[in-house]
Amino acid sequence: MLNPKLLKVENFSKIKEKTILNSAYFLATQNEGEVSKVFLPYREQQTISINYKNGKTLYYHPKTRVFLGEKSVSIQFFETLLKLHRTLGIPTIGKYIIGASALLFCFFLLTTGFYMWWKAYKNNLSKGFTMKWKPRKKRFHFNLHKVFGIYFLLPLMIIAFTGGYFTFHKTYKSALSIFNTSDKIALNEKAKQERKDFFIRRGNATN
Repeated sequence: MLNPKLLKVENFSKIKEKTILNSAYFLATQNEGEVSKVFLPYREQQTISINYKNGKTLYYHPKTRVFLGEKSVSIQFFETLLKLHRTLGIPTIGKYIIGASALLFCFFLLTTGFYMWWKAYKNNLSKGFTMKWKPRKKRFHFNLHKVFGIYFLLPLMIIAFTGGYFTFHKTYKSALSIFNTSDKIALNEKAKQERKDFFIRRGNATN
């Protein structure tokens, strides 16, 4: 991992959520009026990062609150790459372009492609899975599309469907909630998210 000193801490799993929230709240209030955003540990990042109005981003230990360093060029590069991947670099509407494109690819292009494949080869499935390597050039391209398309159909559908989650995550969660087997689990997750959202709003309120 790049920049482990900024993103990783020892024994992170032993640090309680309450301790992390208290540390983040303390750091935000200590610099009240200068803070733009506060980011709690998430995924590979185990530290607290704070964006300041002067454009700097600083990292702190989630328990000791010790200053770990400033955002490096490599982190900035990969963050920019991620923004382009998720939003095309277009504020507000970019993520909807990406999300809608992923779902259209999943439910329109892939499903209609499978329908056409099934209609043509349902009575001879082996032909639909077989590649002919020495036909005419135009026919070769068709066979290539037909065979590789059916082999990669399921992985592509999974990638496209899950990709849309990053844009329409609330809709996904609402739709998939019908499969919940325990209301208690759902309520606990909701309570945790509400606590985190409250703190983030508190941090943003210092703008």
